[in-house]
Amino acid sequence: MKLVFAYQGSKRGVAHIHDRAVLLAHGAGADMHAATLTTFTDALSAVGIPSLRFQYPYRTAGKKVPDRPPVLTEATRRAVDELARRTKLPVERLVIGGRSMGGRYCSMVAGDAGDPVRCLGLLLLGYPLHAMGKPEKERSEHFPRLTMPVLFVSGTRDSLAAKPALTKASMGGLPKELGGEGEGLGENKAKGHKQANRLAVLGAEEMAWGDPAIILTLPGPGLGGPPIAIMGTPEQKAKYLGIFTAPEPRWGAYGLTEPVAGSDVAGIRTTARKDGNHWVLNGRKCFITNGARASWVVIFATVDPTKGRAGHRAFVVEKGTPGFSVGKIEEKMGLRASETAELVLEDCRVHED
Repeated sequence: MKLVFAYQGSKRGVAHIHDRAVLLAHGAGADMHAATLTTFTDALSAVGIPSLRFQYPYRTAGKKVPDRPPVLTEATRRAVDELARRTKLPVERLVIGGRSMGGRYCSMVAGDAGDPVRCLGLLLLGYPLHAMGKPEKERSEHFPRLTMPVLFVSGTRDSLAAKPALTKASMGGLPKELGGEGEGLGENKAKGHKQANRLAVLGAEEMAWGDPAIILTLPGPGLGGPPIAIMGTPEQKAKYLGIFTAPEPRWGAYGLTEPVAGSDVAGIRTTARKDGNHWVLNGRKCFITNGARASWVVIFATVDPTKGRAGHRAFVVEKGTPGFSVGKIEEKMGLRASETAELVLEDCRVHED
């Protein structure tokens, strides 16, 4: 099998970076001259990072499994070896990836159960992260074998794992009586911390590696969950936390920060006044993560500003409640994928239940 390569070094006048290089593979419907790949290699060249593209033998690899995978897998490994040879770098300093099926095969050799290519990272361009044929078991087993950082540049067409596995993972913090997998917030096992909490921290760290905004944007109760789980009645827990067991994505939010009360939250000015069997809320909240998309927000207000924190009360305000609206969505310098909203309460009436 003969492979055609296109090596691209540093742009003229740009200092060469000697400690890393990038391999890019094209998709089944294109070739190594595809605009997506050449745009990336030009950008890499401009900052001094060498790259290698190669012509995948799609048309000669056979049309069906099991004919195609062995041929394309071998081609991918040979391309990795070629880039290492040209740059005189160990495989551990190479980033591999590409577009669509090319990226898929790079991830397959990186996550191979028997002989993985232990590369520096994966660069994936609009590609489905799963094994050939999309069997649920293989797809769920493949992703955990990727021990290197994974950067998704233009999204994926499929989930990282089977939907039941993702649903189960997202429900780890919900009490079992609400359909979750955890013990419930605020409860610990006899010795040590809950395993669910530890897994949540590790999972959050990994998902935030490429862009911290991603972990802030995932569906779930967010920071609004603990107040309800710890202080809510059984009926309130079932009503507000139970929505996260449904198939469609839902969000919760936590409304504390105000324009004049950020670090010093004792100074919040949103007021709560009792009127019969309702509380009437007035004020503004700012920098609220997922505030506009949330199904409900835990709003903190004061019944007496002179009492500081002792005067604070928490209210669950549902989207669509009269007097509750979304102001501006912040344009931020960073974490731009995370929605940060202003919330406005104008004579917003919340039932005491």
